Amino acid sequence: MILPTGRRAGFFIGTPLPRLMSKSNAMLRQSRPRFERCLADSYPTPSHHQGDGAGVGKGRQIAGVIVDNCARGRLKHVWLSISPDLRGVAKGDLKNLGCGLVVIDGCNALGNASTPEHGVVFSTYTTPAGSKPQRDKIIKWCGQGFDGCLIFDEAHCAKNADLNHPEKSSGVHRAVMDLQERLPMARVVYASATGVTELTDLQYAERLGLWGPGTSFDGFMDFYKFMHPRGIAGMELLAMEMKASGAYVARGLSWTDATFETVVAPLSDSLRHAYDQAAGFLTTLRRAVERAGDVVGVNAMNSYWSMHLRFCKELMVAAKVESVVELARKARDEEGKAVVIALQTTGEAGAERAAQKQQKAGETVCEYDAIPSTAHQTLLYFIEKDFPTECSADPTKDPVKSPSYVKLQNEMRRQAMALPALPPAALDA
Repeated sequence: MILPTGRRAGFFIGTPLPRLMSKSNAMLRQSRPRFERCLADSYPTPSHHQGDGAGVGKGRQIAGVIVDNCARGRLKHVWLSISPDLRGVAKGDLKNLGCGLVVIDGCNALGNASTPEHGVVFSTYTTPAGSKPQRDKIIKWCGQGFDGCLIFDEAHCAKNADLNHPEKSSGVHRAVMDLQERLPMARVVYASATGVTELTDLQYAERLGLWGPGTSFDGFMDFYKFMHPRGIAGMELLAMEMKASGAYVARGLSWTDATFETVVAPLSDSLRHAYDQAAGFLTTLRRAVERAGDVVGVNAMNSYWSMHLRFCKELMVAAKVESVVELARKARDEEGKAVVIALQTTGEAGAERAAQKQQKAGETVCEYDAIPSTAHQTLLYFIEKDFPTECSADPTKDPVKSPSYVKLQNEMRRQAMALPALPPAALDA
């Protein structure tokens, strides 16, 4: 590479990095205008959101961004991710691209006499989210005027924000916001295939230039109030605009020359029993919904069949996890292949409903014990919200709950709770 003569912000667009695949080089070329806008009075520096799907190579592209900035004389970088095990992967990606910077192992390695002056600080989100002194270590090491890369790998970890009570937002969210505020000249990259599933998830990505100085919205709440009524169509238009401006890229693996094989996933005796019991209960629930709906004058069958499809999909996906893991290990360990697994659902909504129910009941919410089944939560949510119990003889008056069908609803809830344990969501299994 030829080092540029000036300290201009942006990506190196001369000779492409030879060890980066074509998609990665395309990502660097697309992102260049974003980082050039940090010159003069355009602080804080605009960012880029890397939203490629699994298997495309987000880690290698992140390493390419760091190597490119090293060529511009920026020799300090910060890389946050979800697991310390990924440090070796990041180190390998940097090495394979010819980067000689030392990868510093977490915040605990900072502030010592042996701490390198230059390098890449690789840390999990847990450490800086745990305490402000740990974030202070990062800021002190970066130094005044830091303009290196600030990488938020698996950035969706920072999306748990409370719009009405910011102090109740997750520790990771607060840490990510704090680092961005205290490092205004950093070249920020958000990397996540699921970074934006809801509009509220965008709050952590304040460097995308969607709100703030120079935009149509003073803050995130103004942006949210404008976009929220526009629904999915508005989100799609927003994604198109972000891609056109170089702020966002989201690609997936091509299916060209792909071959397919149907594999039967055997069921354990316990899972077969749980499936049979759940299928029998669905029949009982359907008859109860039809009977209640006919009496109270409400057609709830559309909602029932919608729930039925979601329940069966979530249950079958979760039931395949053990077989998929076995196939993946065989392909990786015995055949030397790379493994890419696509999930149809993450189960996040069901887990959130279970946590909210615990909070309303005054119970302690635990993220790691007693992992809820997404399929079970879908079933309970339908019984709670969509089971027909209200009738109104006079359309001008508010509907009144029918005691007999409230009793039937409670019986359906009791039977649902008595079902054998259903498997958790695929990500939690």
